[in-house]
Amino acid sequence: MSTTPAPQVLAPSGWSFESAAECVRRSDWESARQAYGALAIEHPTHAEVRCNLGLIEQLLDHGPAALRHFDEAVRLQPQAVRPYLLRADLHKTCGRHEAALSEYDTALLRQSGVWAGLEAGQAHDPSSAQPASRTSLDTRADREALAHLHANRGTTRRCTRCRSRCA
Repeated sequence: MSTTPAPQVLAPSGWSFESAAECVRRSDWESARQAYGALAIEHPTHAEVRCNLGLIEQLLDHGPAALRHFDEAVRLQPQAVRPYLLRADLHKTCGRHEAALSEYDTALLRQSGVWAGLEAGQAHDPSSAQPASRTSLDTRADREALAHLHANRGTTRRCTRCRSRCA
């Protein structure tokens, strides 16, 4: 019994998630920006599309546009960790170390489940923190984001000479 691959579902713009991802695999950043831009319009509540579009804008050295997309991803899915990490990385790249640390801290709180309790007005007890609820879409992305966080959290630190935060 042979299986045929499922046909790509094209959005009205003619772009599919698969074709957008293919542009990224080919490092065709302008086409990827066009594809994810169209998908963001057609799927306005899809936070991952905004994250991907923000990353592409960052690769194209369009920092303010990247930040707007990361901000929108946070607004759409505030419980996810990845948008906070992407914003932190952008801030770090731009030399805004205080903002980067703040975003890394928020990502840690989100991942640990502490944030859910704080938003509910509960006192923080680290021994009883429960993971924040998340959708199935976020599970893999959040695992990858947590690994990224652990790898990069220590790279922004306080300088002992000038007492400011340096990369």
